Amino acid sequence: MFRKQNIIDVILLYLGRAAHSMLPGCNINNGGCEHSCAIRRLRVHCFCNPGYVLNRDQRTCSDINECVLGPQQVCQDKCENTIGSFKCSCTNGVLLEDGRSCGVSQANCANNNGGCEQECLDIITGGIQCRCSKGYVLAEDQRSCVRH
Repeated sequence: MFRKQNIIDVILLYLGRAAHSMLPGCNINNGGCEHSCAIRRLRVHCFCNPGYVLNRDQRTCSDINECVLGPQQVCQDKCENTIGSFKCSCTNGVLLEDGRSCGVSQANCANNNGGCEQECLDIITGGIQCRCSKGYVLAEDQRSCVRH
């Protein structure tokens, strides 16, 4: 003997299969999704690539600005938002292999004049400082000298 709920379940199962065969799904126009598409419970669901968040329309994606979390939560020093990601940099020193932390610069004047065009000064706390001879000033790259 069938209970009323069992009959309803069978009807819904049949209707669900029939409806599923009529759904265009992800095969047509990526289901209307900007990034990724998947069928879940007979409905199209959109997903975004890492570094993006799904918008209210549940179809398009927007870049996440990781730097608004606070540069120190993402990068040790400076944080620059890029499309789908972010980039860390260091005011003083060098960016370490983890891509987020800063370390003491290994540059010194004994190695290729520290990359300086004219004069190089080793700094006690690490790193170098370029200087220019009389009549020249340091260029924007902080390494080259231009006539003053």
